[in-house]
Amino acid sequence: MTSALQRLTLRGFRHVYGDSHIHFRSLAAPRALYWDLSADAFLISYPKCGRTWLRFMMGSALVEHFGLDASVEERLELDGLGKYPGVPWVRVTHAGQPFLCRPEEFSNWAVRYVGKKVIFLARDPRDVLVSIYFQLTKRQSHFVGTLPEFVMADRGSLRTIVSYYNSWLAKSRFTGSFHMVKYEELRSDPARELTTIARFLDMDPSAETIERAVAAATFDRMRALETDPAVQNERLSPKNKTDKESYKTRRGKVGGYVDYLDEGQREIVDAYIRRNLDPAFGY
Repeated sequence: MTSALQRLTLRGFRHVYGDSHIHFRSLAAPRALYWDLSADAFLISYPKCGRTWLRFMMGSALVEHFGLDASVEERLELDGLGKYPGVPWVRVTHAGQPFLCRPEEFSNWAVRYVGKKVIFLARDPRDVLVSIYFQLTKRQSHFVGTLPEFVMADRGSLRTIVSYYNSWLAKSRFTGSFHMVKYEELRSDPARELTTIARFLDMDPSAETIERAVAAATFDRMRALETDPAVQNERLSPKNKTDKESYKTRRGKVGGYVDYLDEGQREIVDAYIRRNLDPAFGY
């Protein structure tokens, strides 16, 4: 039972922070804190940066390298593979639910990541902007409105994405080691990038292991997993099989935002990124 004091505190938290109270509550959850402190490494990204694809490749590489008898679901989730002896426990997280936050709500402190290996997956914020819009409207119900209305929305949109990226670059100095992976480079040469990630995790997989892991996670294969009745993963399945924009594996296209944002909108977005995103990201 929830006490009156707890209910009052939660109401006050909601009043001040709105939907982002869920983000802060998820960070403070005892189970999440235990997982964070126990993990060997982290795979962190803003939502819709290609993390599901990367973690399935990483999971497939771990299964191949260590000779595990692991299910498709375990490869997809990646976290659970750490239960096998000798396998690094890679905690997969967005570090809360950042898409519910205002840009000013991110902290640069990273106590739970001190001394940890962190793999940060970045993607062109313009592509993330479009993809998260469809996530929040087609797969969830966190935004009601058009894409032009979402571009500079208070929560979860461009300003939040940029702030999240910058906060993680600031956090990197607290980590044991920090490796940034860019989605665009991952798309260009997945074998090379996956090999670099494996070595970052102190693994030395064979070229054949990497090739099989990459082959297991092609776009067509990932899309097929969404509608495969043998795969029991609710977070992966499409909300509407006839609407391609509702798929978790939606398009995976580099620069696809130009198909959704007109010239004026792109100018606004580009100008904001130039002014506010740390140039270390290269976007």
